[in-house]
Amino acid sequence: MKDVSIMIEDVKFNLRAGLMIECEDEILVEVNPEIDFVTLPGGRIKTMESAKEGLQREIYEELKYTVKDEECTLRGIIENFFEYENKKYHEIYFLYKIKIDKNHILYNDSLVNQDSTNHYYKWVKKNNLTEENLLPEIVRTWAKTDGFDSAVLK
Repeated sequence: MKDVSIMIEDVKFNLRAGLMIECEDEILVEVNPEIDFVTLPGGRIKTMESAKEGLQREIYEELKYTVKDEECTLRGIIENFFEYENKKYHEIYFLYKIKIDKNHILYNDSLVNQDSTNHYYKWVKKNNLTEENLLPEIVRTWAKTDGFDSAVLK
């Protein structure tokens, strides 16, 4: 299976899934020291893979954690248009969410991405997500309000 990530003329089309892992007033974000924004854990969905299956695979690859069907709920779908490194992107992003407590295995300060060199994770207070430049931007609002709905970002 291959990632659903294709060039269509001068636009890259991606199909992605992300997981908002919430613990009380904090969200887990992925940091790549080479870029000026943070993202939620997750990644590209592969052909013949559902969005949830893709999310579960990505989370296992990155964090070595198995997301169970019953703990993970789809909270929104984002149609995202942006430019990055002089390339146009059109992305469909499935956003899932789980809530954990401070005794959970994922709630620690030493999580590293097992699939990407130099990427690591950190817990950020919901009120500080703007300063961390969490993208897509609408996720910052959804994290604070839990008011999930579908969105189109241009």
